[in-house]
Amino acid sequence: MNSRTRKPYGAGNDKPPRELSRLKLLWQKSLSDTEKTYWRDRLYASVTMAKLREEILERWQIKLDYDSQLLAFRRWDERECEAEFERELQQDEEQRLAEEFGGPCGLPRMRQEVLRRYYQRVLATGDFKQGLSIAREHRNIKKLAIDTRKIRLREIKLQQSSEHATHSASDSRPPLTLASGVSSLDTPPNGLA
Repeated sequence: MNSRTRKPYGAGNDKPPRELSRLKLLWQKSLSDTEKTYWRDRLYASVTMAKLREEILERWQIKLDYDSQLLAFRRWDERECEAEFERELQQDEEQRLAEEFGGPCGLPRMRQEVLRRYYQRVLATGDFKQGLSIAREHRNIKKLAIDTRKIRLREIKLQQSSEHATHSASDSRPPLTLASGVSSLDTPPNGLA
């Protein structure tokens, strides 16, 4: 079983989470931004790794045995910070593009511009996993648009066929006659007789 298919602790997985995983979960779920800032300062300060591990043990009862665990946590936190910054940047960019292209007519153009910029960023950063997820999302959006158009086309065809059936049924009835015995079909419109 690879790491992506592992069940989280408490969801049927009988192994307790490793200490580093516990620290990451605590970091993501429980700490406020102020606490994170404090602990980031501690991570990058001139405090020894052994001292920092002791502080973490005292504070949260998480026992990190090796310096490499703290280094791995640092790298993980750096990636998380970069990803958060990237998300904020993308949201700002999408907001600006929405204002620039505005309205439903500009949506496809805006989507193309956002995708172009995402792909440029992926190439610049070398984060090809993100590129794959963007491509997958783009494909799903295209599929949704095609399915929406198919549904709309079916609705139009169904409406046209029901209108055609209504007209066909009305044509099979005998023509209406006027009181004088002249068919309404024989009378020119607007009294042009």
